Amino acid sequence: MSSADQKLAAKVSSTLGAGDRRGFKRAVIELMKSKSSLTSGWKSLSERLYEFGEIDLACKAITLYAHAVNTPGAQIERALMYAQCARPGDALAMLEVVEKIVPDIASHAYLRGTIALNLGLQETAKAALIVANRERPSSGQIYQTLSMLGSLRNQPDIVEIIIGAKPRMATASNIDRAAYLYALGKTYDDLGETDRAFAAFSEGALLVSQIRRYDPIADAVQSQAAISGWTASRIEAVGRGIKLSTNRPIIVAGLPRSGSTLAEHILTSHSAVTGGGELGRFVQVADEVGGVDFSAFDLWERSHPASEASRTYLYLITQRFGNNGRVVDKTLAASRYLGLLAAVMPEAPIVWMCRNPLDTAWSCFSTWFSNGLPWSWSQEAIAQHFALEDRLLGYWETVLGKRLKVVRYEDLVNDKHRVIPEILEHSGLSVEQAVFSPEANQRLVATASVSQVRNPINNHAVGRAQRYAAHLQPFIDRYQALFQST
Repeated sequence: MSSADQKLAAKVSSTLGAGDRRGFKRAVIELMKSKSSLTSGWKSLSERLYEFGEIDLACKAITLYAHAVNTPGAQIERALMYAQCARPGDALAMLEVVEKIVPDIASHAYLRGTIALNLGLQETAKAALIVANRERPSSGQIYQTLSMLGSLRNQPDIVEIIIGAKPRMATASNIDRAAYLYALGKTYDDLGETDRAFAAFSEGALLVSQIRRYDPIADAVQSQAAISGWTASRIEAVGRGIKLSTNRPIIVAGLPRSGSTLAEHILTSHSAVTGGGELGRFVQVADEVGGVDFSAFDLWERSHPASEASRTYLYLITQRFGNNGRVVDKTLAASRYLGLLAAVMPEAPIVWMCRNPLDTAWSCFSTWFSNGLPWSWSQEAIAQHFALEDRLLGYWETVLGKRLKVVRYEDLVNDKHRVIPEILEHSGLSVEQAVFSPEANQRLVATASVSQVRNPINNHAVGRAQRYAAHLQPFIDRYQALFQST
């Protein structure tokens, strides 16, 4: 590396260390223009760029890495980054190029299967995941992904693979065994074997809870910071000072497994909506502002126009979805950013999905959240987190008024012809026939609800927790105690 490139690399490192997204971006662009021989360094830069929401540059950096290293493994890593950047078609094309020469068959097949599953290509996904499992039979994550191929009741081959792996997975690492146990629990649940399913989920949850620990104090502090200082008048005052259009995103909030993916899938079936997903990009806005509470924003606004935060968020959306159409942002932690978000995006409609607490609790407890939600591995922790979210919802309903539309999942699935038009009207969209049949929408779905949203809207999940109610008493007791104390 030349001395000039070394200086540029040092600039990249210093801006990254300072958390300066804009400076980091500028430094990386300079490094790219210099055609630096950074080789493997481009891979780590692509990962940091992705974290900052710089999708185009992340793809360019991983491409530079793949070309510099020029191995089949590097091409797989390039495909993985493209898949993470919601460019599944490009990722699949890259995998096809190296299919016959790839040394790591398991990684190639697993990535191909996961992308196909997220695109709703069930048979392609199944075939690839079976290959991945054959090549790497001790991977808990592969069993977990196999279990997501819809209901396993009529898939005896997958049932045999998962249940048959019990002896082998008994000695796997804790994280692989935990992922496998969630796959085993899902299998038994599909087969109607309630006690066996609960036992498998519980054992898996116990293993993960020791690795990804929940901090109830930190959760409560974060919850309080989200609402600290934000009032209706302050949010409105900030919004009045923002003159650019901010109605592009439709915000879908609510707990995981509360129907938020279904709401997103319905909205993205509309011709005016170009895409959606768990974007997780508003954290970059909060980082630039210095926090989510009003005092942090107030301090920041003394030296920045409020519209700068709006532009940052809109820019990050454009990085993911391009320039055209409305988009749905289904960020899981939206409740923790809602004051800041509502203030700097004054025209963005907000939809909050709610579901029966017991059904939601069971669905969270029995779901393998690959990115880790520490509160989901314990019934008592789930109750604690739910109580905090209930408090946040109550606060935001009071502060945001009609701007926040609360939708009950049960109402949506039982009376879609009444509820969907209400969601559309709130979002500034006309009624179209396609939104009533979102299962025909073949967009990428990369959440735990991937198989459910490929089916017509139905109420099969309503009351799903009832057969597990006896096992869920720890959640019921803790949640009721917290509810009564508020």
